[in-house]
Amino acid sequence: MSEMKFNKLALITSLLFSTQLFAQKPNVVIILADDLGYSDLGSFGSEIKTPNIDSLAHQGTRFTNYHTPSTCSPTRSELMSGTDHHQAGLGAMAETMREDAAKFDLTPRPQFLGKPGYEGYLNTRSMTLPQVLKDNGYKTLMAGKWHLGYTPETNPAKRGFDFSYALLNGADSHFKTLPNGIERKTIYTENGQKVELPDNFYSTDFFTQKVIEYIGNDKKPSQPFFAYVALTAPHWPLQVPTNYLNIYKGHYDQGYDAIKQKRLEKMLKLKLINSTKTANVVSKELAPMNLDTWNNLTAEQKKIEARKMEIYAAQIKNMDDNVGKLIKHLKNIKQYDNTLFIFMSDNGAEGFYRPLPGYDNSYNNLGKTKSYELIGPRWTEVSSAPFSLWKGTAAEGGVSAPAIVKLPNSTTAKISNSFVNVKDVFPTVLEVTQSSLKPDYQDPSKFNQLSGKSWISYLKGKTNSVYGENFIYADELHGDAYVRNKKWKLTRTITKNLSGPDWKLYDLENDRTETTDLSKKHPEIVKQLQQEYVKYTQRVGVQDFAE
Repeated sequence: MSEMKFNKLALITSLLFSTQLFAQKPNVVIILADDLGYSDLGSFGSEIKTPNIDSLAHQGTRFTNYHTPSTCSPTRSELMSGTDHHQAGLGAMAETMREDAAKFDLTPRPQFLGKPGYEGYLNTRSMTLPQVLKDNGYKTLMAGKWHLGYTPETNPAKRGFDFSYALLNGADSHFKTLPNGIERKTIYTENGQKVELPDNFYSTDFFTQKVIEYIGNDKKPSQPFFAYVALTAPHWPLQVPTNYLNIYKGHYDQGYDAIKQKRLEKMLKLKLINSTKTANVVSKELAPMNLDTWNNLTAEQKKIEARKMEIYAAQIKNMDDNVGKLIKHLKNIKQYDNTLFIFMSDNGAEGFYRPLPGYDNSYNNLGKTKSYELIGPRWTEVSSAPFSLWKGTAAEGGVSAPAIVKLPNSTTAKISNSFVNVKDVFPTVLEVTQSSLKPDYQDPSKFNQLSGKSWISYLKGKTNSVYGENFIYADELHGDAYVRNKKWKLTRTITKNLSGPDWKLYDLENDRTETTDLSKKHPEIVKQLQQEYVKYTQRVGVQDFAE
């Protein structure tokens, strides 16, 4: 054989091998729910029917000890950057660092805006997961809530996504239609260009369909894909399409305690918890809007409260139906088996009230296009079960979220109580996809370095935990803070004086519901953890809201 023919054959063989190897790289689908409570999925104890999400759980790992920051944009910054939100630019939510933060029911801290790590957007020191995957040959796409910057430079189109349809703000109506006299002030972009919503827009339906459109129908794609499905459900306002309005009619007439108890019993049966012990409820005096417990409500209050939970459950049902559409599409194009799925919530459920004027929240209009309601604190205590409090606090109900991971070409079911957190997603995806970082990204003088740990060795049974026996983990947001090791958690929640301002100590191995403060019994542990917390604040540059 001549040298020319040999070289040509070698080149063809090499190209074929590269193409085969490339085609075998797994796809990645990250589905991020918005304000979904810890026990809101069927596979995590809920009465809400979520068979499609549960199918991922039954073929993968349910993490019962997965943690996030306590609100949305800080979590999203950690997901995209793999580093602490104080370093990624969202040391506080951008809304909090505005002069008019009070209108968001937040304490204004405009003096923090612009400080390192408090830029109010995903900063340029942060590498991004989509950009790294794009560098490694992936088609990258997203649809849904971005919440990491409003400018062209901070748009998903400039942070690594080939295709994107993004809500840049933190929240919006789920429908295009708004009440008369109310102007939409939110911004949507497609591939970096501002767009108007279609008339038939419903957030979860539309975002899911966009992702399916971007993925395409090719059964033998030339590139693997990374799809970030950043849904805005079940975040307020409580709104669903007409055919979902009455799916859960009558299901919540028994009230908070009865539904919570059923969830706890189911969680115990599923071996997600060891007992039906649950957190103490917030007193009427401290509860948002001073909402009382079920037995003390009037008949009219009970009727409205039950209806709000019916709509919330329907939002979750709609979300699950759309996850089912995505799964069906991937199966149809023969890409389901070779896909890494990660489903999770961005934080705990929302327990505060954030009403807007101009909407019709009468009983018969709840859930429709021109209503604007939230589930409120008492149903959130159910959604957070068995944990304490909710989104925006350092309590377990605010920083613990449901998380499910299904590895490519695997159907092994597992329930894990190993501590993990959202920063771990980035290195986990890198390991599964065998993606590498460019030299610049590995230079700490130029970029924030990944601070999470890959889950893969643990998921494959090579290690007994992700973080080992002696880890220290801390977080702070808007003054609420905690520092913990495997057994102990030192925490304060100053928000709305729900639990503060004093630091409290909890034994997580025996009291993750945070019912018994042991700080006075173990002052030496308090001192040790306080020292670790100071180290953390110095390392990541925390600006203390509590001062």
